[in-house]
Amino acid sequence: MMRITAPVDSIDAVLARTTYFRLSHQQTNAILTQVYHAVNNWKASAIRDTVGMTNADIDAFIPAFENPQMRRAVQLIGYRVAC
Repeated sequence: MMRITAPVDSIDAVLARTTYFRLSHQQTNAILTQVYHAVNNWKASAIRDTVGMTNADIDAFIPAFENPQMRRAVQLIGYRVAC
């Protein structure tokens, strides 16, 4: 059994463990694509009345959502978009 002893803090580290969950490359790519789209649209969700984040809140969260891992996701799923 694989034992994780440190935080998994990168997409590459997660992908290295997909076989443990018996995910095919196609399944892994589909999941990564879904997560990318959900995270990529975070600002639209944040400004909705139901969430109601302020501009200051949004500025504080930018590093969590717009970072090198999002750019890595774009590389892996083959999109040509700016993050």
